[in-house]
Amino acid sequence: VTAGKDVIIEPFEGRHGREIRIFLLATVMAVVLLQRKVMPLHASGIVKDDRLILFTGDSGAGKSTSLAYLVSKGYRIFTDDICILKADPENDKHVLGVASYPMLKLWDDAVSKLRQDAYRDKTFKVNNDLDKYGYFFYDTFLKEPFIIGRIFILKKSEAVDKVAYRTLSGIEAFGELEKQTYRKYLIADPELKVLHFRIMSLLTSSTTVYEVIRPVNCNIEDLAGTLESLF
Repeated sequence: VTAGKDVIIEPFEGRHGREIRIFLLATVMAVVLLQRKVMPLHASGIVKDDRLILFTGDSGAGKSTSLAYLVSKGYRIFTDDICILKADPENDKHVLGVASYPMLKLWDDAVSKLRQDAYRDKTFKVNNDLDKYGYFFYDTFLKEPFIIGRIFILKKSEAVDKVAYRTLSGIEAFGELEKQTYRKYLIADPELKVLHFRIMSLLTSSTTVYEVIRPVNCNIEDLAGTLESLF
């Protein structure tokens, strides 16, 4: 990847096109974005009242499943897996989110938990080696940026038996959010480190941040219900 513009691909013999595609849309695209001096956040999100509501957390925390469930209830889908962060050029007190790509990716067990007809189609497998499926939303893809209003940091724990939440602020919120930078290990350049600190500081100060902890075996209705109550 060069200058955020050129990508050279030299695939190994026999590798499937979709495997290359998903890698391009993930790690390679993170490099492109960082070279363009914008920050990718590991997050899914919806739009409500012209504000972004983002769901972040480690892989398996429930970001995409929560997104899919809320969309099935009528919320406007914005992005899955990656949200691009930019300082608002018209208001230095806000951070804007930009959608990454119009595809929602769900594991097979998530499809089963959702019990929604919209996700029963398993024709697009994102990787031959994984039971994970893609669902496209080209027709409703939102290209314009939105101000980020709320961020939910999702976690799962064996120590809880029901969904719990608390508000994060200050250095604690900053620490949790900056860990969710997509492919954070790629930020090595001093200029990028300064940009990363500035964007995360602004995001912390301008956004309501919640930590939501769910049981390992949690009904999506219970998790989504807690999230909705905080919208």
